[in-house]
Amino acid sequence: MSTLQDSTIKLVEATEQLLQRFHVESAGRKADEETFKARVHELQETLSTALLQIEKLTLENEECTKELEVCKNTPKPLIQSHDTADLSAEEIDALVKEIDSCLSLLS
Repeated sequence: MSTLQDSTIKLVEATEQLLQRFHVESAGRKADEETFKARVHELQETLSTALLQIEKLTLENEECTKELEVCKNTPKPLIQSHDTADLSAEEIDALVKEIDSCLSLLS
């Protein structure tokens, strides 16, 4: 009879230990679940922010593309060569001298 009682006591103790381990493990899983939920929420917010930035950058890119097309289609201004600029400067000097002569005659 004492063997049966000892076996029952050992069985009860083992069951209690298993139950305690189960409670500890269950609490750990709940904590992990909360951590995972918080991380998922954080990642969803990051994703939303990234998607908004992508949308904004896409709009900016479209605007830049339109501006680039306008620039490509706008005729380029004539660029004077150095020779043309030098001639223009010489012509301006000649005109200034002529104006000075005329002013001298008027005085």
